[in-house]
Amino acid sequence: MKKYFILLLLASGIKTTQAQITISANDFATAGDTFRVSTAAGLSIANIDSTGANMTWDFSNLVAITQRVDTFVSVSSTPFLYQLYFNNQFTFPATKATVATKIPVPTLPTGAPITLSNTYGFYKVNAQAYAQVGFGATINSLPTSIPYDSLDYVYRFPMNYGNSDSCKYKFQLSLPSIGYLRRRATRVNMVDGWGTLITPYGTFSTLRVKSTTYATDTIYITQLMFGTQIVQDPAVEYKWIGTNSGIPYLTVNASEGPNPVISSVIYRDSIRPTI
Repeated sequence: MKKYFILLLLASGIKTTQAQITISANDFATAGDTFRVSTAAGLSIANIDSTGANMTWDFSNLVAITQRVDTFVSVSSTPFLYQLYFNNQFTFPATKATVATKIPVPTLPTGAPITLSNTYGFYKVNAQAYAQVGFGATINSLPTSIPYDSLDYVYRFPMNYGNSDSCKYKFQLSLPSIGYLRRRATRVNMVDGWGTLITPYGTFSTLRVKSTTYATDTIYITQLMFGTQIVQDPAVEYKWIGTNSGIPYLTVNASEGPNPVISSVIYRDSIRPTI
């Protein structure tokens, strides 16, 4: 009887102990995938730096204020002029992308002499990494593809708790008769937690990735033969990713520092009323 009781306790412990997961390229979106996401009120997130092993992050109180559907498409379905660097295995193999998606217009330095619209991010996803190879945008009404001179490694695989990595990437927007805008950036990734994430969408086993980006922009005006550098404030992304999640279940964008200021909260969701 005593042995039987001990076995019951062990079995109970096995059922309730959270297991660490490993994330691979197979857990991310491919062409044709769509995901509904909600943007929530940032003040609903507290103790954002609380992390570690076997955590429970309870953000079930998030309230949706807007919703959208993120769609991943084949590279060949994007505007033709966007494909110059991203769909040419023979001439530009380093920036040959495997999937694309609409992305928010990148933040530019104040006073930059350009306007951007209709922006697509292009990504190369394989067994080693999920890397952004560049983006396409309509710049001052002209459709253009902008390759990264070195790639932005958003994730490296296999992804496990305790992993860390970094990369440097850069790109340049050349503006005929105006000058150019150049960005140099460093991304530092750390898988700093694992455990259970709870949102209004559900409960999931996840890894948490903290990504910090340090960027410096250079604006050069040809007519003035003058350029200026702008050091951007470090930007932090906290992302909770699960097996087969396609995209992070939750992404929080914030400033760097002991008391981070949250700028946006985005999470996977179902159709629901918004406020």
